Amino acid sequence: MDKKIPCFCQNQDFIKTVSKVYIIQVSWSDGSTENIYRRYSKFFDLQMELLDKFPVEGGQKDPKQRIIPFLPGKILFRRSHIRDVAIKRLRPIDEYCGALIQLPVYISQCEEVRQFFETRPEDINPPKEYVYLSTSYIKQ
Repeated sequence: MDKKIPCFCQNQDFIKTVSKVYIIQVSWSDGSTENIYRRYSKFFDLQMELLDKFPVEGGQKDPKQRIIPFLPGKILFRRSHIRDVAIKRLRPIDEYCGALIQLPVYISQCEEVRQFFETRPEDINPPKEYVYLSTSYIKQ
């Protein structure tokens, strides 16, 4: 597929829940841009899929050969710190997205990466209960 996936992230919060959602503005090679909404757990799932599919590039045999970027790790925290953790992850997740799309084409355009960045029905009509916590974009 000829689409490119440059992105940057903005944090959002669900009302009445503790889930954090990152907004990723995806700019495609055809000039279109779309916002997608992903929880940290979806980034983590993608990372695990990539490490399984590309063990050499993930550094499993030789850490010096790792080219798949590191994702900020899971953090244990109290409920009162959830927002702070999500905000601290903004820049690392932005950097992760940027590094991911700069990988060789066989990784950056593999099915798993394309599916992650493709627009889903819930991205087109996100729940109205979203509340913006941060209004500044983190640019690459």
